[in-house]
Amino acid sequence: ERSWNGCPVHFSHEPVLLDSGGGVKKIEPLASAEEPLLVINGDMAATFDLRRVMEDHVRHRPAVTLALRTSGDKRNVGFDFSSGQVTDMRHALGRDPGACQFTGAYCMEPEVFGRIPPREIVSIIPVFLDYIRQGRLRGVLADDGLWMDMGTPEAYIQAHLDFPSPAPRIHPGAEVSSGASVDAASVIGPRAVVEEGCRLRECVVWPGARVPAGTCAERRIFHLSL
Repeated sequence: ERSWNGCPVHFSHEPVLLDSGGGVKKIEPLASAEEPLLVINGDMAATFDLRRVMEDHVRHRPAVTLALRTSGDKRNVGFDFSSGQVTDMRHALGRDPGACQFTGAYCMEPEVFGRIPPREIVSIIPVFLDYIRQGRLRGVLADDGLWMDMGTPEAYIQAHLDFPSPAPRIHPGAEVSSGASVDAASVIGPRAVVEEGCRLRECVVWPGARVPAGTCAERRIFHLSL
């Protein structure tokens, strides 16, 4: 319906994936020419408070403000905890091997669009590095709440296990056979069907998907056949 909780939703389709920079450049016509833009990677799940990131950005108005964490398996962002300045990323500038993880969420000024070439497959990281050289890239620690990169099927399943949800794990609109067994950790979406004799443990069943009778599965994703 192109809306969520009363907010309009606009889609920017990329027939060829344009990477983290090209994808942002493509939505420039949808963004404000004056107000900062909040960017969140689509494969990231988090419960930390984004308001602090946005408030810090509006207070200082650097080119970019990154949401950072001091835990994670890719702590390659150099960060000056006293000034709030980002000093390096991926040790590309040879300044700092890094102590923080970039979460994939950041605020940027509209001027950043002008640094990204149109219709090209390009990363946003070189743009960030240029702003680090200029002293115009800040960071805000977002160590509160949960955060996870869901870039793999296993991480996607783990996110469903770790993250709280206000919705019931078995949607009222799902059909689960009385002869099926679904553990409390599994997630069954609306219009999904779990047939007779199924045994599911820590599984995710997408909306409208069907799990055939007698299926026994653990930590598996069931999706619609395309």
